Amino acid sequence: MKKLIGTIFILLSVKFSYSQTTSPTTNFGTTGSCCATATNGYTIGVSEATNTNGKLPTLQFHTSGYHEAFFRLASDIRVFEIGDNQAIGVDFAIRNPANSLRNVYLSGKGSSYFNGGNLGIGTVSPTEKLDIVGNVKLSGTLKFGNSGTRTEYRNNAGLQGNLGSMSGFYESYEPQNFPSGASSWWHLLDTRHSNPDNNYAMQLAGSFFDQKMYFRKTNNSATQDWKEIVAVDATGKINLDNDAASLKKSVIIGSYVYGGAIKFNAHSGVANNRNLELGNTDNSGIFYPSITVNAENRNVGIGTTSIPTDYKLAVGGNIIAEKVVVKLKADWPDYVFKKTYDLRSLEQVEQYINQNSHLPEVPSADEINKTGIDLGQINTKLLQKVEEITLYLINQSKEIKMQNNKIENLQNEIHRLRNRN
Repeated sequence: MKKLIGTIFILLSVKFSYSQTTSPTTNFGTTGSCCATATNGYTIGVSEATNTNGKLPTLQFHTSGYHEAFFRLASDIRVFEIGDNQAIGVDFAIRNPANSLRNVYLSGKGSSYFNGGNLGIGTVSPTEKLDIVGNVKLSGTLKFGNSGTRTEYRNNAGLQGNLGSMSGFYESYEPQNFPSGASSWWHLLDTRHSNPDNNYAMQLAGSFFDQKMYFRKTNNSATQDWKEIVAVDATGKINLDNDAASLKKSVIIGSYVYGGAIKFNAHSGVANNRNLELGNTDNSGIFYPSITVNAENRNVGIGTTSIPTDYKLAVGGNIIAEKVVVKLKADWPDYVFKKTYDLRSLEQVEQYINQNSHLPEVPSADEINKTGIDLGQINTKLLQKVEEITLYLINQSKEIKMQNNKIENLQNEIHRLRNRN
C-alpha cells in the first residue's frame, strides 16, 4: 500500500507539473464545483479543462469530520480512489466514471475483488481470469467445481482435451461413453495426457448406487471398453460382472491365448446356461470348455456342454478307469431267491424270445440305441438273469439227479432179471 501511494504521488507531481507548463484552467482552494468546502472538513482540488468527452480530469484531496478522508485521481476513462473510513477501513478502488462500476476494489475490513479482464501474477500476458507463473502456497481450502466441492459436471467420459476435457473429478447424470448400461448418476475420475489434442487418459468410474468400480485406458479412443475391477466384499466373495447391464456377458479368467482359463456364465439370461466352465483359449482368444458345471442343477459335463436334466454326469467321449463303483438306490435283485418269486418256466422264456428277440425285462437293441445303457440298471437286470439261470440250473440238476436215480434203478432191475435167467 505504501508503494502504491508513493507511486500515485509521483504521478501527481508529473501531472501537476504538466498542468503548470501547458496553461490549464486551474482552481485551487475552496471555490468552484470541485472545491466546495464540506461540513466539518475541507476539499483541495486541481482540475483541467473539459476534454472532448465532457469529463473533467481531477485531482482531489478530501477530509471530513466523519472520520473520513480520501484521495481521488480522475480522468475520462478511469477513476483512482484511496480512502480511509471508520466504518470500512482503508480502501483502494479503480472504477469506470461512466457507470461507477468498480473494476478493482481493495478493502481494509470487508471483501475485496477484481472485476476487470485477466489478472496475471508473475506474467504480463495473462490468458485466464487468474494466471500465475510460479509456485503457490495455500493455507486453507481451495474450492472450485459444483458448489465448491471440487467436483465438476461432465456427461461424456470420452471427451477429448481440446473440446474442454481436463483431468479431475466429475459427476454425470446422463453418462456417455461410460460402462455399458450406465444410467442416472455416476462418478468419474479422469487423468489426462498433457497434450489436449489427443485422447489418451486413465479413468475410473462407478455408479452412485452400488460398490462396483470400472477402469480403462482410453488409448486415444472415446469408446474404449471398460474393465470391471475385481474386489472382495465384506463376506469374502468376489462378484464378477463386466458391465452394468441386467444381462451380463461371460467372464473369463486366465490366459488370453493358448492357455487354461475359467469361464463364468453366472448372470446369463439363457435358462440352463448359468454355468462354471473350465477349459482353454485358442490363438484368437476363443474359449473352449472341457468341464461344465450347471449352476442350477449342479449337473456336470465332461467334453460336452449339453447335459440332459436327468443326468448328474454327461461325458462326450471314451472313459477309462481302474475301478468303477456303482451304488444303487433301488434293491439289489436278491429277491429272485425268495420263495415268493415268480420264476418263468423255460418254455415261457423261449416263447418270449421267439416273439421279441431279447430276454424278458432286458432292453432291446433299439432302446439302447435311443436312450443308451444305464450301467446300474443293466447290471441289476443281468444279475437278475444270472440268478434266474442259477435257479433253472438247480431245478435242472434236481431233475437230472432224479432221472439218474430212475435210470440206476432200471439198470439194477435189468441186471437182476438177467441174472435170474
